[in-house]
Amino acid sequence: MACVSMAGYVLIWPGTTVLDIDVGGLTLRSAESLLAEKLRWETRSVTFTGNGREIALSLQEDLGIAPDISATVRSCMRPIWRAFSGRRIPLRVVVDREKLAACISSLASFFDVPARDASFHIDSGDSVTVIPHVMGKSLDVSFLESFFGEAFWHSVPERFALEFLDIEPRVKAEDLEAYLPLEIIASYTTYYSTSAAGRAHNIALAASSIGELVIWPGETFSFNETVGPRTPERGYRKAPVIVGERYEDDYGGGVCQVSTTAYVAMLQAGFSIRERYCHGLPVDYVPLGLDATVAWDYLDLKMTNPGPCPCILRARVTGGALTVDVFGKRIPGLKIEVESRILQEIPAVQPSQPAPQQAPGTDAAQEPGEGAGSGPGQGTSAPGGDGTPQTPALRPGYLVETIRRYIRNGVVEKVERLNTSSYPPERPR
Repeated sequence: MACVSMAGYVLIWPGTTVLDIDVGGLTLRSAESLLAEKLRWETRSVTFTGNGREIALSLQEDLGIAPDISATVRSCMRPIWRAFSGRRIPLRVVVDREKLAACISSLASFFDVPARDASFHIDSGDSVTVIPHVMGKSLDVSFLESFFGEAFWHSVPERFALEFLDIEPRVKAEDLEAYLPLEIIASYTTYYSTSAAGRAHNIALAASSIGELVIWPGETFSFNETVGPRTPERGYRKAPVIVGERYEDDYGGGVCQVSTTAYVAMLQAGFSIRERYCHGLPVDYVPLGLDATVAWDYLDLKMTNPGPCPCILRARVTGGALTVDVFGKRIPGLKIEVESRILQEIPAVQPSQPAPQQAPGTDAAQEPGEGAGSGPGQGTSAPGGDGTPQTPALRPGYLVETIRRYIRNGVVEKVERLNTSSYPPERPR
């Protein structure tokens, strides 16, 4: 009996298998050689499938899973009282945890399907529709780790169907459909057809950054956050910009026309002002007091949607015209008007005219009005009676107030004084 008992520790009991490889009757060393030959581990791979995709990965090189053949064979040796039980022996493996974790992460990147929120869409006829949401799929990492993280296996799969967790989108189609119909409640257009190519390019580029932007009730629109930095790396070109009270060439010249057009449209839609600045000089594409200058990271335009429905801000350019539309829920009988009016005109300090040189043999005096040139504010020069050019009159400054009226069924219901804008008079150079 003692000799028979020792047999389980010298030769593997007949009928013992590892991954369907018969190692019965073999010594430890012979069993190790046979397993190494039959397993051909270096060539083994697993094809992962899921979400309509698949990828094949090497068990050892990619997943970091290698067989521990010595430990497997030792587990095959058992005493006589276990000779006829547990004949199917699992393969023991060594797992490189760091490599396995990295591989699982790459599998998640390959197979995951991100959830997609439902969104509004404006068709060619200015009708607002809803693009349905898409459920997301996220790899069940814990399930995969539990399978390949075992200390031993009973089988090595050639194909492995992954399991996924459902990811809910933040916004579903029914959430948006509850707000329909939405229609244009405000629109404003400015023109730039005479602008240089660089300025026109910048206007179109900034307008495309706005596209069709949803602003939720209570949400504040930031022009700078939406449009981003005006840099050459992002496609912006140099064009004239107002810096203080003078013009300079810089990247993004013309973008202020986009912020200004959006500002007026949003005022007409009832948005409240959180941040807005006027230029240091009057601009020619909107009335005084209706401009909104911006500069990346320190001058912004911020407007808040007072609710109760989302609004869609759409910017588009066509043939030298820039239009910003605001889509929202129209209130029957309500009309919003925006107006700016000059509170004060501030005269410019006109430069003194040099006394004309008296030509020999001429009278010392001229008749009144002679050589006066163009009138104040015309910005042109004309020669005097002696041929000397006259200095053009300087532009005055202005203090301007912007107001908004809410008119319901023809009756003024409310008047808001929004802000005042100051444009200093032109200075002599």
